[in-house]
Amino acid sequence: MTWLVTGGAGYIGSHIMHALTNAGISTVALDNLSNSSGNRLKDDFTLIVGDIRDLDLVGRIMRDYSITGVIHLAALKSPEESISRSELYIDVNQVGTENLIKLATKKQIQYFIQSSTAAVYDDSLGVRVKEESVLNPKTPYGASKVRAENALSIAIQDDLILGMSLRYFNVVGSFSAHLKDTARNNLFPSVIESIRNSKSPVIFGSDYPTLDGTCIRDYIHVEDIASGHLAAIKALDGHLEEHIFNLGTGVGYSVREITFGLIEALDSNIEPIFGPRRDGDPVSVIADVSLARERLGFSAIKTLKEMIHSSI
Repeated sequence: MTWLVTGGAGYIGSHIMHALTNAGISTVALDNLSNSSGNRLKDDFTLIVGDIRDLDLVGRIMRDYSITGVIHLAALKSPEESISRSELYIDVNQVGTENLIKLATKKQIQYFIQSSTAAVYDDSLGVRVKEESVLNPKTPYGASKVRAENALSIAIQDDLILGMSLRYFNVVGSFSAHLKDTARNNLFPSVIESIRNSKSPVIFGSDYPTLDGTCIRDYIHVEDIASGHLAAIKALDGHLEEHIFNLGTGVGYSVREITFGLIEALDSNIEPIFGPRRDGDPVSVIADVSLARERLGFSAIKTLKEMIHSSI
């Protein structure tokens, strides 16, 4: 069995590549390196540079490497950017995924696991979002992921493929230094970079209806995300009725809590500053993780302290 991991040289993808390889599962990574780095995958990995929208290339990979399953992570992922570049996000995240699923079914690929996101949900202050909660994405990014989920769900329901969509919550931490998240629009690396450059990190929004006025998120360690994919692969042969799962911890922390936690871990006395709210930021989104625990046998185990210290 060989798995094609699209976006396999990215932050999350490279951790999944390592986890699969350590579990004895053969892998091939496809990545256009637009927001990732081939340095995350050393000589032990097969990395092909290319775009998921190049269906001729993807088809050749599926044939030449006898691919039996796809883990699809390749996507544009900035909610804020998606507001100004909505057509591009639709083309890559929605249409690109729809065409990839069609190709996989045509090539008789057995399994298809795709990354989705908590950005598909609406504000959920005071409650945890379940997989069946109302979807109301605030950005074109979130909307593109809903449509990608729908495309896979239709293929699954039509018995064309076995698969699932995994809704990641806020992924942080790292297994090793060279695999760390470097995306400046993500909270952890952004705050860390500011502190190390002796600049005050910016917290966007201080007037949300939360205890400290800042947004609340469910953070999950990237190693737990990788473990979730191993659990998903194992569960797929069980022909699950469900095909959408939250991957989170079920615990929420405010942006202010995280920022001061990183400041303390870096032994800094710097003070954050507060900026205006960003478009598309929901107040609070925390996962209900019971379905993944019951049906996939998966629970996140990394603590917030481990998330913070493995990020710096």
